[in-house]
Amino acid sequence: MASLSTTHPTHPTHPITTSTPLATSDVHSTSDKKADSIFMTAPAGSSHFLRTIERDHTEFRRLFAAFSSAMSLKDKDDIKNELIRGLSIHDYITETVLFPAFEKEVPNGKDRLNTYKLRCAELRKLMTTVDKMKIDDLAFQPTFTSMTKEIEEGMIYKEREFLPALQVVITPVRAEELGHDMDKARKTAPTRPHTTAATSTVLGALAAPIDKLKDKARDFAGSSKDHPDVVGK
Repeated sequence: MASLSTTHPTHPTHPITTSTPLATSDVHSTSDKKADSIFMTAPAGSSHFLRTIERDHTEFRRLFAAFSSAMSLKDKDDIKNELIRGLSIHDYITETVLFPAFEKEVPNGKDRLNTYKLRCAELRKLMTTVDKMKIDDLAFQPTFTSMTKEIEEGMIYKEREFLPALQVVITPVRAEELGHDMDKARKTAPTRPHTTAATSTVLGALAAPIDKLKDKARDFAGSSKDHPDVVGK
């Protein structure tokens, strides 16, 4: 699996900022564990693409911490399900909206993305493995840890290199348009890992209803209900 540098701290100081602060509350509990995910909703405030990405990254790190501190296997399983759902949605909107913009707008954008896109493809395979594993499998914890490590490295790369490179070559209006397009794509995104549907709007649209039907058999942690950082479903 292609890997990024691991010399960065786990929670880096991000060099990119938006005008609206991110929510910093802990993962909230919910009595409705079949509710829609926060990842299906637009972040509150600006639709700037940085805001959209940073909100998701903040929520992923919050879920990582919640998983580590969860006391029961059931709670851990609910958190795992929400992570897989959120990561699948985030992967889709990044692949279908943000990557094409990067390749078009950034000089040598396609070449610069090649290695990272290969890494994303490998990460999807790891997500699929985690998604299919039982929480009490002996191999689950090391596999889950490997997945979260890869995700953290990918987020650091995006925050320190990918996003700043795109931000400097597009106008503020274009940045808002990208964020709007990404948040619109959330509504039709697959909620399970897919090798091809994650990178295709056509295949993604076909996979999403099936994924959401399967999701009815799952419980999730941290639904979007009453979350302080969502606009609406």
